[in-house]
Amino acid sequence: MPDEQNTDEPVVEQPTVSLDKAESLDKADNSKPKKPKAGKGKNKAGKAGAGKSKAGKAAKKSEPETLWRRVVDVAVSQRVLGALLALSLIAVTLLGWGYVSRGETIHAADQRAHAEKVALDYATGAAEMNYKDLDAWRKRLVANTSPQMAGKLKEASTAMEQVIVPLQWSSTARPLAAKTQSEHDGIYTVTAFVSTLTKNTQAPDGVQSTATYNITVDSNQNWLITDVSGIDTAAPR
Repeated sequence: MPDEQNTDEPVVEQPTVSLDKAESLDKADNSKPKKPKAGKGKNKAGKAGAGKSKAGKAAKKSEPETLWRRVVDVAVSQRVLGALLALSLIAVTLLGWGYVSRGETIHAADQRAHAEKVALDYATGAAEMNYKDLDAWRKRLVANTSPQMAGKLKEASTAMEQVIVPLQWSSTARPLAAKTQSEHDGIYTVTAFVSTLTKNTQAPDGVQSTATYNITVDSNQNWLITDVSGIDTAAPR
């Protein structure tokens, strides 16, 4: 019988790789740098551009807000400055008013003091007399008086002389005090007090007394005396 032919295909042997070598190959592949994907880079660039765009929009949006804040700050500063200036003006006004008020008070006090001095000087001169020198007394009696008042005092002195001469009346006077009773439109009513020592034939040793004069002084007429009462209180009874 003919020999049977082998129809089986030849067997090809596969190369074998050890496990350790396979692991080393995998590590080598992993250690190689991976190239970035183009798509992802573009996406990142797009995101960066979008971020810049948002930042630009935010900056543009913040510009009017910053400007408004500056305007508000300036307005507030101006208001504060205006308030400080107003307070300064008020303080200056109050100080000025205080000085003016104080000046007016001092002026009024000086005016009263002057009226009181005029009244007291007149009362002292009118209370002092000597029957031997009536002319000097008459001059003192009408000194610094208005023309109308001087006429009245001359008449009064004529009547008093009818008593002064027969009694040989003489008196010395010493000023005591004067006080303003009222003031109206520059016209002062002053009460003057004078201490007198009067001697006459009835009281040769002298009589001590206090004479009271009510005198009106008008500052509008250069401090002239326009009215006098109480002269007769210095005369002996």
